[in-house]
Amino acid sequence: MSAIIIGKFKNMIKKDRGEVTRNALSGISCAFVPINKKWAVKMYWDEETRDETYERQAGAAAHGVAPSVGACFDLPESDCPEDYRYGYITEIVECGSEVFNAIYGTEEYWAIWTEITDDLEAAINWKFEDFGFGNVGRKNGKWMCVDFGNFKMRTMDQQKERYAKR
Repeated sequence: MSAIIIGKFKNMIKKDRGEVTRNALSGISCAFVPINKKWAVKMYWDEETRDETYERQAGAAAHGVAPSVGACFDLPESDCPEDYRYGYITEIVECGSEVFNAIYGTEEYWAIWTEITDDLEAAINWKFEDFGFGNVGRKNGKWMCVDFGNFKMRTMDQQKERYAKR
């Protein structure tokens, strides 16, 4: 499975060099490129960040609190649009953005965040603090983290304080 996904991604790059990652969903450290309805690749500028996020997501996925992952891979520099050379395969789950926008700041919102952070601390001893709308998703009705980078937007207390000022 991994070889097929990686092959499809390489073909996408060759076909439309640069547009694949330029038009991708992206965050601080990676570009998210869907390959089909079930799988995508996360592409990073540096190997260390890719390896750290992969290890966290793989560990959490093993406990059922993150999307599944496939293989890590590196691309030759000559094939890399916008310096995204390091990637791994990730399962696509239902994005939480729209749902979270609708419940932002409610008790339900805080309960979901608490569940996600508690699950991750129990599973992999990692404190999830990037409380952005696009950083969570749902798989089989279970809310989970989909962004395993180190960026910390706000802690839950900072987020609650910010919301209270609105």
